[in-house]
Amino acid sequence: MSVDAATKKLDKLIELRHEIAHKVRTARPVTKRLVTAHSHFVKRLAGHLSNQVGTFVQGRTEKEPWIQVTYTGP
Repeated sequence: MSVDAATKKLDKLIELRHEIAHKVRTARPVTKRLVTAHSHFVKRLAGHLSNQVGTFVQGRTEKEPWIQVTYTGP
């Protein structure tokens, strides 16, 4: 997924969360499938960011701060 696509998807997730938390109604139904898809997206994003930060820290300190992670979900 490109950076632009990931950014747009994350923006949509934040908007949806805002609708749920503050408006009680959403523009479209929130299904289990949608929640599961967003959950997997956030987990993949967290793993990727963890690896990027770890690589940066290792470059500065010459020590591996933590192991690289791989998200194996769908």
